[in-house]
Amino acid sequence: MRLYISLMLHRLWKQETLYDVAERFHVSRGWLQNALQATYSQASSIIRFAEVLLRDQFAEKIEELEQMGINANEVLAKFITDY
Repeated sequence: MRLYISLMLHRLWKQETLYDVAERFHVSRGWLQNALQATYSQASSIIRFAEVLLRDQFAEKIEELEQMGINANEVLAKFITDY
């Protein structure tokens, strides 16, 4: 079932309409919207967990950069613009 949902989400990621994906996989649009919302919710939870988990490590790396004489603000600005 997870593979099946992954294939549907992949089609949506590739800009196919919800209607077309639901029709292709023989599911209702409501079911597909619900699966998409559940996936979004899970991804949001994972992002929040990673933020909390990595916050201390991130602060330590910033301190290491500053001890090496590297301006952490410049590194962060470059990182943000690159990604």
